[in-house]
Amino acid sequence: MWSLFVALVLCCELLKPALGLRTQNHDREDLLRGLSRYEIVVPARVDDNGDPYPHTHHFRKRSADAVSGGWSTSGPDRTAYTLQAFGEKFHLNLTADAGFLAPTFSVYHLGSPEYDPENDTHLQHCYYTGRVNSHPESSVAVSVCSGLLGAFRTQSSEYFIEPLNNRDHDDDSGHSKPHVVYRRDHVKLHNSGGSPCGLQDDDKGNKHNDTKKESDDVHNRRFSSIIDDLNRIHRDVQNHTELHRRRKRFLSYPRHVEVMVVADHKMAKYHGSGLRHYILALMSIVASIYRDPSINNFVNIIVVKLVIINNVQEGPSISANAAATLQNFCVWQQTQNVLDDSHPNHHDTAILITRQDICRSSRKCDTLGLAELGTMCDPFRSCSINEDNGLSAAFTVAHELGHV
Repeated sequence: MWSLFVALVLCCELLKPALGLRTQNHDREDLLRGLSRYEIVVPARVDDNGDPYPHTHHFRKRSADAVSGGWSTSGPDRTAYTLQAFGEKFHLNLTADAGFLAPTFSVYHLGSPEYDPENDTHLQHCYYTGRVNSHPESSVAVSVCSGLLGAFRTQSSEYFIEPLNNRDHDDDSGHSKPHVVYRRDHVKLHNSGGSPCGLQDDDKGNKHNDTKKESDDVHNRRFSSIIDDLNRIHRDVQNHTELHRRRKRFLSYPRHVEVMVVADHKMAKYHGSGLRHYILALMSIVASIYRDPSINNFVNIIVVKLVIINNVQEGPSISANAAATLQNFCVWQQTQNVLDDSHPNHHDTAILITRQDICRSSRKCDTLGLAELGTMCDPFRSCSINEDNGLSAAFTVAHELGHV
């Protein structure tokens, strides 16, 4: 009997690497399955002359003891990468940019995490923004830790880039590594029918429902710009009869929006130890979208805190019912806020990001996000819910934020 027990223990130990590999690869498999087209590339870090750096100087590790190989403790202020995809060569000129994080940015855990928390002090040095091929109408927002993770936009398309291997792990972070590059319109939209994105009116107020099914005119265009979407949203909100006067004043000058981001327990389970790195990469993209000069009204998105719900019992009730989830989240986020605008933990709006498949009804699970219209000035209703489907969730967050 004892020998059988020992054999079982040895068998489990031998299987650990295989089981670990399976866990590490789950998000990569999900990613590739969800794309209609993609290319595998190996980005190269280059100097000011466009010459490649030695292979040990390509990417930063996220860990505190790995800020070496040509990187200072805080990382270089400027860097550049080149890559080729879809018949084009992209030169990414990058500048360190953690401006989307408040000076007092904090991470809060509700319930005990199942993994060792990352070092937040060093995560802030991961994020960069810049231009593609030095074109003034382009933009880039990426993390350079453990590879390139983020998005870049040219005049013709919007692209996402992320390491092919699991981004939770820092192995070989200083070396060249394969990445997946895909366009925004390559992300498969799983839907069960439903109408295009539009406003829903009910007795509880006006809600905006972002669906996974795109309207025909958007689907048939090669390029659908989030910038155009946001400018249209601003016009819609400004013209909304009930809120016209208040919103017109609100949109007439540059403003700062302090944000609390909440990741639910399904996000914590799915992304594991890389959750904070991933969430902040999404918010870096969101912030860069709102800082784009082509947006008619400048908005500075500032993340004041990230709340990670590790225990389902600790946070708001989240279910497939999108409307109920939004209502529950809006009520719950009030308990996490400090109404004093000068307090470092005060937020103007709350954003929930979840792996829950949210649905408009029992037969229509085509919803990506939901928010009430024009509620930014109402601390009790300034909130939105967003379904995580990869880096493209950043565009859902930006879109819903535009409606709040």
